[in-house]
Amino acid sequence: MTQNLKYYAATAALLATIPAAHARSCPVTIASVQSQVDSAIEAAAVSGGWKPKSLDTQRGYQPTPGTLAASRTQRP
Repeated sequence: MTQNLKYYAATAALLATIPAAHARSCPVTIASVQSQVDSAIEAAAVSGGWKPKSLDTQRGYQPTPGTLAASRTQRP
């Protein structure tokens, strides 16, 4: 039984090091994704401009996906 216990302990130790090995490339990936998100936000901000508030937004109304889709189709 001690042989099996050693085997399981070694396997657990090996599996515990896998996430640390993959974590090294995360900062590069995060920076790349953040750059893409920032570019998309900037492009949307430049193209759309400011819109006036509706009464629903001033009253604390929380839109649903359906009402957002309907508002996009109603724009002039």
